Amino acid sequence: MRSAILIPKAIARESIWQVHRKYCERAWNQALGLISAYERMNIVLPQPAAMSFDEFMLSMVLTQHPHNYTDDLRKHSRAATPRMVREAEHWMRTGGAEVSASTIAARVGVSLRSLEVGFREFRRSTPTQYLRKIRLEKARAELLAPSASTTVTSVALSNGFFHLGRFSAYYLTAFAETPSQTLRRGRLS
Repeated sequence: MRSAILIPKAIARESIWQVHRKYCERAWNQALGLISAYERMNIVLPQPAAMSFDEFMLSMVLTQHPHNYTDDLRKHSRAATPRMVREAEHWMRTGGAEVSASTIAARVGVSLRSLEVGFREFRRSTPTQYLRKIRLEKARAELLAPSASTTVTSVALSNGFFHLGRFSAYYLTAFAETPSQTLRRGRLS
C-alpha cells in the first residue's frame, strides 16, 4: 500500500500561487524582451501583429492579476450558440489579419468567455486556435506564391504573429515543414 504525503492546504495554496506568479512574470518578461529586441532591430510591427501583441498583454493583465472584476471574469459563462460560432468563423475568415478573438466576440454580440465555451463545446477548439489556423493557412498561401521581397518575417508579422519562434513552431506542426522550406519551394515554382 502506498502512503500519500499530505501537504497542508495553506502551503499547497502558497506554492501554487508562487508557481503561477513565476509563470506570469516569465511570460511578461519574455513579451517585453521580444518587443525590446524588435526595437533594437528597427522592426516596426505591422498593425495585425501589434494588435495581437496588445491583446496578449491585455489578457495577461486581466486574467493573471487580481482586480475588481476577477470574480466576474471567472464565473461560468453560457456557451455561444452554434449559429454564433458559425458567424464568428465567418468573421474570422473574412475579417482580415486585424481581427482578434475579442473583436469577433463583440461583433457576434457575446462575451469572449461565452465564445470560448461555445467553440470548445461545438468545435473542440478555442476561437484563438481557430483564428491561428486561418492565419497559418493564409501565411502558407503567401509563402507558396512569394514576391521578390517576401520573407518569412514579413509574412508572419503581416498575419498577426508577433513571436517568430512560435510562428515557426505552429507552422511546422500544421504543415510538417518550416516556413522557410515553404518559401524556398514557392520561389522554385
